[in-house]
Amino acid sequence: MKSITIVGENLGCGGTEKVIIKLIRYYEKKGYKTNIVLLSKAKVFKRFNIPRKTRITELNRFNSENFISKILNPFWLIIQLRKYIYANKESKYISFLTVPIILTIISSLNLGILHVASERINPEKVNLSIHWRFARFMLYRNLSRLVVQSNEIAKIFQKYVPKNKINIIPNSVDLELINYPLFFNYSKPLKLLFIGRLEYQKGLDILIEVLKIISEEYKNLPFLVEIVGSGNLYDYVKDSINNLSLRNWVSLKKKSSEPIQTILKSDIILHTSRYEGMSNVVLEGMACGKCVVSSYYTSGEIITNNKNGILLTKLDPRQIIDVLINLNKERIILEKVGTEARKTIISNYSDLRVFKLWDNVL
Repeated sequence: MKSITIVGENLGCGGTEKVIIKLIRYYEKKGYKTNIVLLSKAKVFKRFNIPRKTRITELNRFNSENFISKILNPFWLIIQLRKYIYANKESKYISFLTVPIILTIISSLNLGILHVASERINPEKVNLSIHWRFARFMLYRNLSRLVVQSNEIAKIFQKYVPKNKINIIPNSVDLELINYPLFFNYSKPLKLLFIGRLEYQKGLDILIEVLKIISEEYKNLPFLVEIVGSGNLYDYVKDSINNLSLRNWVSLKKKSSEPIQTILKSDIILHTSRYEGMSNVVLEGMACGKCVVSSYYTSGEIITNNKNGILLTKLDPRQIIDVLINLNKERIILEKVGTEARKTIISNYSDLRVFKLWDNVL
């Protein structure tokens, strides 16, 4: 029986973890024996539907946070992972993110496995320790294939991996989303949505500055803003909403039980990330026919400006406000952009199309 094993950190709520679950479900349906090996506790996000036959293996770590344990943990993980790979050499392996990729390369040396690695973000934007950066530079050439999500990131990784080993595979969208009817708001206050992790990478400070300026200088703009997510900046966002007296028109939720329904009820998706691999929120918002406001740097390979979304030349609060004022004044743009956004997803980012690209590298 054909077998596939995915190596990752955990199965918490995140874009990488969502891709892992999608791949596991796809290959399980194709008749593969599916396995997931994790470098820590699984922490399975409750909305993930993992096939019952999928085997999940959690590798052990030393619990102590002292200096010696931190040094020993990678070696202990390599020992356990090599033991697993040695017993399952017939399996095809996909590892996700830098540290799991490096540990899988080391653990599989001279074992002759097929090892495809998936990097999810621009390596120049990740704050990675020097020893992991050195290991990446030295070891990535041993990969069978490296999967990245954009041409820009592919060019960067050519420093570590031969060009002919790099494949570009975007994130995918379940085309069930296109069955939802398109709705466009022509008269009521516009609903702006930020949904994602509340971390510095996601530009929450930029978003808060936008809201602050609107509250001080554009009090009559008919906006309702919803921020959905959790993370290190949750308290910062909460305190900012309270201190800036934004509670009448800005709401904050740690999570949404139905994130797609939350997207469908919005009019504009605000994507203020400083850097991304490829944002699932952007793709899902476009599939739902929403106007996504993002930047050339993070979404330039997905969105064509003023056609299927709005792209900012830089993450400047004033520029974002100018875009929002124009969208409020010319609401026909929401229909034009939303309709084209859905067409883009159907043409380029369907699960079926993207899974075929994975089949090609495996």
